[in-house]
Amino acid sequence: LPTQPELTEASAIRKCCPAKENLIHNDPKNHGCHATTQPFMPPIVNATFYEGCIEDEETGSLRLPERYGNPCAQRQSFVYSRHDGDVLYVLLNGSLLVVNERFEWIEIRDEYCLDTDDNGTLSAIICPDEYGSSTPEAAVTQAQLVFLAICMLISIPCLLVTSFFYFTVDDLRTLHGKSLACHCLCLALRFILIAIIQLHIAGESDVTFSNYFIYMIQYFILAAFFWQFVMSVDIVINVWYYLPKNISPKGTLRGWIHFAIYSTLSMLLPIVFICAAMARHEPETPYFLKGVSWDEHSNQNFYILPVIVLLCLCFGCFIGAYYGFRQLNELNIMVWLTKMKNTFNRKHEPDTHFTKLCTKEMEYVKQS
Repeated sequence: LPTQPELTEASAIRKCCPAKENLIHNDPKNHGCHATTQPFMPPIVNATFYEGCIEDEETGSLRLPERYGNPCAQRQSFVYSRHDGDVLYVLLNGSLLVVNERFEWIEIRDEYCLDTDDNGTLSAIICPDEYGSSTPEAAVTQAQLVFLAICMLISIPCLLVTSFFYFTVDDLRTLHGKSLACHCLCLALRFILIAIIQLHIAGESDVTFSNYFIYMIQYFILAAFFWQFVMSVDIVINVWYYLPKNISPKGTLRGWIHFAIYSTLSMLLPIVFICAAMARHEPETPYFLKGVSWDEHSNQNFYILPVIVLLCLCFGCFIGAYYGFRQLNELNIMVWLTKMKNTFNRKHEPDTHFTKLCTKEMEYVKQS
C-alpha cells in the first residue's frame, strides 16, 4: 500500500441499513432492511501491510462512527459473506479488509457497506466497478457486456434451428441426432438466461433475480455438458459395436432404451448437483458473475469440478473412438455407408412403379 491505514476523524464504518436494523439479502421475499435487536459490532483491526504479509492486532473496545446507506444502490453489486468463506475486517481508516478463510488472498475496499443477517453473520456489499477490481463486472465495460449478450442472442436462433431439424428431419433423428438436439436446446436456454443477466448488469437495472432463476442457469450449463458426454459415449458405442456389425439402432427398441438412459443421465444428474448446492446454502449468484477469485467459494465444486470431469471423460471417449476406427476395416465402413445411402435414396427417390405407369401413359398419348 502507498500508505498504511490510520485512524482519522473521517474514519467510519459504512453500514448498509440504519441503526437497529439488519440486512436480509438472500431471501427474495424478505429482501431489504428489517428491525433487529442484534448488536452491530464488526471486528476492527489495526493492520500494517508488508510485501506478502500483514501484521494486525485487535483494537479491543475501539468503535468507529457509522455511516448509513448502500453506496452501490444505483449500480451493480456483489456480496462477500462468511457463508461463502470470506472473513471481513474494518481497518482503522474505515476501509474494508476481505480475506478468504485460508488466507490465500486479500482485498481492500473503500466503496462498500457492512451489515448482519438474522443469524448475526456479517456480509458486505461491494461496488464492483471500483479501482482494479478482479470481478467480471468490473473487468469488462458495459459495451462489452452488451456485445457478449448480443453474440449469445445471435447464437440462440442457430441453436434452436439446429435442434428443430435434428428433432423433425427423419434422416437426422438418429440416437446421436436426438442427443445433439437436446444438447443444442440446453445451450440455447442457457444463453437466453445468461443474456438476460448480462443485459441486466449493463443496464444497471433495479430488477433482482430469484435464487431459482440463477440455479436454472447452473442447471442448463451442467445439462449441456452431460449431453456432450453422452454423445461422446454414443460415438464410442457406434464405433465399437454397431459399425463392426453393420447395424443401426435407429428406430429400434434398443435405440429408444439408449436414448432414455442418455436423457436420464443428462437431465437428472445436474439436479443432484443443484440440490447439493442449495442444501449447503451456497451463494445464489453464479460463479461466473460472483466476481471473486477462483479459490474461495466452495459452490464452484458443484459446477466447475463436474464440468472438468466430464470434459476429461469426453477426451477419453474420443481416444477410444479413434482406436475403434483404426480397428475397423474398409469393408465395414463401406457397407455401413452404403446402407445409409440406400436408406436415404429409398426415402427420396420417386416410386418406380408409378414412374413406369406415367411413362407408358405418355407414350400412348403420343401414339394417338
